[in-house]
Amino acid sequence: MITEVAELPDDFKKALSSGKLVYGIKSVLKEIKKGNVKKVIIASNIPSNYLDDLKRYSEISNFEIIKYKGTNMELGVLCKRAHSVLAAAIVK
Repeated sequence: MITEVAELPDDFKKALSSGKLVYGIKSVLKEIKKGNVKKVIIASNIPSNYLDDLKRYSEISNFEIIKYKGTNMELGVLCKRAHSVLAAAIVK
């Protein structure tokens, strides 16, 4: 299940300040495979191949996917990164 949001949810803001946030699609997929992910936020312009992978893994690992209505550039700014971010995850 994918939930669409217009702003970063509170739990992502807390994870951002506590250092429990992983950035980048490759790092997010790596943490998912380890079973360390609670929740994933993705940009609205994420490529379909990555989205399909995340959906498949979320069915197996039972984590929530949140789709941010902004682009990867906007998500990068919200995550206080100097680069774009397609996906970020809260880790356990």
